[in-house]
Amino acid sequence: MSRFLLTAMLMFCFSLLSISQEKKEPTNADTFKQEKAEQLEKMRIEFQKVIDSGDPKRIEDLEKMRIKYLEVRDITGEMPALFEHLRKRMFDGVAKSKTVTIYEGLPHQMNEDELLEKERITKKTIKLHGFDFYADPITPNEKDAQTLLKLCQTEKLFHRYEGKKLCGAYHPDWCIEFKNGDEVYRFNFCGGCAASRLYGPKNDLYAELRADDELWGLLKTYQKNRPKKAK
Repeated sequence: MSRFLLTAMLMFCFSLLSISQEKKEPTNADTFKQEKAEQLEKMRIEFQKVIDSGDPKRIEDLEKMRIKYLEVRDITGEMPALFEHLRKRMFDGVAKSKTVTIYEGLPHQMNEDELLEKERITKKTIKLHGFDFYADPITPNEKDAQTLLKLCQTEKLFHRYEGKKLCGAYHPDWCIEFKNGDEVYRFNFCGGCAASRLYGPKNDLYAELRADDELWGLLKTYQKNRPKKAK
């Protein structure tokens, strides 16, 4: 695939943003939705060809284009072909990790804003990827650490992020940190919209969680700082 074609597809992503702003009430919503789906499918096929080529230079060019694409990712979702490619890269990094650490997220920035401010004042906190977490790291027992390692390499758990959710804003309730020397991978999880943001040394990836009861059940056993909601 030529750099020109990559750029053209990137421009299409930006055009979706402008169209969504200009056509808040399209005259034919079904037609507009269908045309968007067809265009995204064409883009997915072209990107998949680049990934399947195995050409490091072409894949690197595609990833560089993706950096600019991130500005409209909340609307268009993750590029399908790149999602699968980067998900595998994240999983490979997690598989090599030597330590597993859990960080507990503070209350929600919109739904619990007063409690959030109180916790910021009274508790030690750190920022990870733009969000607040309690500073005290949590070390899971060996069995739970192995379970987290397994779950965070499970394809059926992490599906492609398809766009912004109407749930009151993304908020990571948990961060699982995997380390292997200087290489750090962090998987952040939002309980409100079942979204996940995965961060590696060179890339990040948005995902949607499916069938995640085991993961949430395990993480909740380590809640020790964040005030529990009243029943």
